[in-house]
Amino acid sequence: PTFTSELPTAKIAVGALFSHRFVASDPDGNILTFSSPSTPFWLNLRDEANGSAVLFGNPPPYVVGAHTVVIEVSDGIADPIEKIFVLTVEDKTPPILTLRGAPNLVHEAGTPYVDSGVLAADAVDGDLSAKVKVVNSVNISNPGTYVVSYSVSDKEGNEAVVLSRTVVVAD
Repeated sequence: PTFTSELPTAKIAVGALFSHRFVASDPDGNILTFSSPSTPFWLNLRDEANGSAVLFGNPPPYVVGAHTVVIEVSDGIADPIEKIFVLTVEDKTPPILTLRGAPNLVHEAGTPYVDSGVLAADAVDGDLSAKVKVVNSVNISNPGTYVVSYSVSDKEGNEAVVLSRTVVVAD
């Protein structure tokens, strides 16, 4: 047998559905069977029993990196033929910021202001709350409207949508 299909895309994002059809033919017309002696646990191979098979799966967040995949086709007579490729799972998902407390508040001038902050979570990197950058210009001595903003990015540089809180300092 010989493979007649191309190799699949080499990169996939965490959480994205991967799917690729492998096609093979046999010059003698023998029935072909596909197998996968080496694939990541999150990939499945479905032999369609017609000279093709579909490799599919959805990579979870904790499998970022390169994975070697081996697909074999056999006619049951000759040695199996292999297709070997590397599938790289990438983190393309930004972290998510969640505001703690109210998005808008009134604060009494002259009293200490302690911001409630945010929670920051990333599907791959986990809790990023300690890495949040805060821009806090609240001046308790000067009545007015102030904006506190929060931002964070994960190890891959994916940036969360910036959140903000409006603080009105009033007499």
